[in-house]
Amino acid sequence: MTTLSFKPPLRHVCLLRLSAIGDTCHALAALRAFQESWPETRYTWIIGKVEAKLMKELLPEIEFITFDKAATLRELWRLHALLRERRFDLLLDMQLSFRASLVSRLVHSPIKLGFDRQRARELQWLFTNAQIEPKTSEHVLDSFMGFARACGIEPKPAHWDIGLPPSSLDYARGVIVPGKPTLLISPCSSHSARNWAAARYAAIADHAASVHGLHVVLVGGRSAAESRMGAAIAAAARMPLVNQIGKDTLPQLLGLMSQSTVLL
Repeated sequence: MTTLSFKPPLRHVCLLRLSAIGDTCHALAALRAFQESWPETRYTWIIGKVEAKLMKELLPEIEFITFDKAATLRELWRLHALLRERRFDLLLDMQLSFRASLVSRLVHSPIKLGFDRQRARELQWLFTNAQIEPKTSEHVLDSFMGFARACGIEPKPAHWDIGLPPSSLDYARGVIVPGKPTLLISPCSSHSARNWAAARYAAIADHAASVHGLHVVLVGGRSAAESRMGAAIAAAARMPLVNQIGKDTLPQLLGLMSQSTVLL
């Protein structure tokens, strides 16, 4: 691990984590550790376009700079113009991808903290000048906490402390059946090979409703594949269920999760 020579707290810290939604949630826990120890510090987060749809509503105190991964070259040029006059005291480079490393080149900071050489895949080590402590077989959340420890911060147990927008809770109340436990089924992952057949999800939904008396709700994004999967599950199910796939925003989905009993 590189010994960082600065006097905390710093004035302005930039966090770089573009994707995915789950990993940005892990990064948020690390950010909370920094905020607790350095409450006067300003924080800017460079984040993916989709992930920003969730985080912007939950973290109004953070400045977000979005990056559209579908238009990398155009976005790199846009960020170059946006960041060329800006200066940060520290960059937390939490993304192991060559694309993210190109973004990190546009961030002007004397300290660019990244992963240790063994974990710094896709040549990240070429783009950083400080590294966190080497670890093996570490969960991604723990690895992100390593960034806090490298800066002299001993994080408390992971916590998020986010407040949901009232509109998200109102949405959830419109879907949840009062007094009845709810099962949320999110049938599609980012890799189709991980998904079950629609009939199997339908069998789970039928069992949950008929045996355990659960109110079943399908949730997911707006892609064509997710829409097809939702329709197929609903068609195969024998018991009533609610298909909300593609009908909510990410904060609304989080509100629905906060009011539900089980998530599959």
